[in-house]
Order: sequence, then C-alpha cells, then structure tokens
Amino acid sequence: MSVGALAGAGLAGLALLAGCQLVLDFSADLEAQTDAGAPDAGAVPDAASLCDKFEPNESLEQTIDVEPGAFQGSICPAGDQDFYSFTLDGTQDLEIILTFAAGANDLELELYDQLSGARLTLSTGGDGDEQIVHSAAQGNRLVAATYVMRVYGRTPTVGNDYQLMWRRGPLAAPALR
Repeated sequence: MSVGALAGAGLAGLALLAGCQLVLDFSADLEAQTDAGAPDAGAVPDAASLCDKFEPNESLEQTIDVEPGAFQGSICPAGDQDFYSFTLDGTQDLEIILTFAAGANDLELELYDQLSGARLTLSTGGDGDEQIVHSAAQGNRLVAATYVMRVYGRTPTVGNDYQLMWRRGPLAAPALR
C-alpha cells in the first residue's frame, strides 16, 4: 500500500471518530497517469527499482515527461537529482507536493521554466514535505509553457525515497499542510 493511501486511510479514520465523513477519490488522476505509461502510484517498488525507474533524468535536458497524479521515486545514490517535465495551457492553477521521510536525508523541490532554464520557485524545509503552488488566488498563475520539477538532496550526501504529486487546476481551496 502506498504512503498516500495509508495517510488517506488515517485521515478518514480521524474524520469518522469526529462524527464526520471524508471521502477522497484520486482514481481519475491515477488512471490517467497509468494509461499514459507513468508508474502506478499504488505499487510499492523495491529500493533498487526506484533508483533506476526514471533514469537518466539528471538534468533539464534529460527530463521525464509526467502526467498529473502521484508517483514514487528516489534520490539514489546520494547526490542524485531527478527532473520531471509537464505542460500547462496557462488557464490552470498548479500544485506540486513532494513527500518523504523527514530527518537528515532532507529533500528539496524546485520549479523551472524549461525553455529559459530559469528557476521560478524553490521550496525548502525540514519537515518531510515540500510544496509549490501557483494559482489565480495567490496571483502567481503561470503562463502556457513547459515546466520542470527538480527533486534533489539538501546536501550532496543525501539520498531518500519520495512521492511526488502534481495537479493542475483550478484548485478548489488552498492546500492543507
């Protein structure tokens, strides 16, 4: 069972205890992602297959195109970096969430414009997740273009497994952190 499914089950359990019902259905994004040839987010690959799954994707020139949804990857060996690309039509909001085990193997997340190579957004923290949001509500919606997400370790000695989820909008409400 994936980390996202476990977290969703925990949230649903808390909601039921509080007398509420919470129903989350991400199947449409996951079906579209699987149909497009992207990895199945429900599968839990072993560490060796995570290391090799998308390689080579070590630079802006070697990006792997991904559809909206969630998938698992890994920064390994230590010092690795992963680049994933996607295209927006300019009428959509964007949310990217990187989730990983918090601690000494902290990961970082960046968003680049693929054409210019310019870094647009950087998310750094030490709490086991990183998030980037561009939306009309925040006044920072992106123009139609191809963008690149970069996942890497805070230091060159860092390696860690992760889940990367991205979606395009409109975003109904601000994301919870």
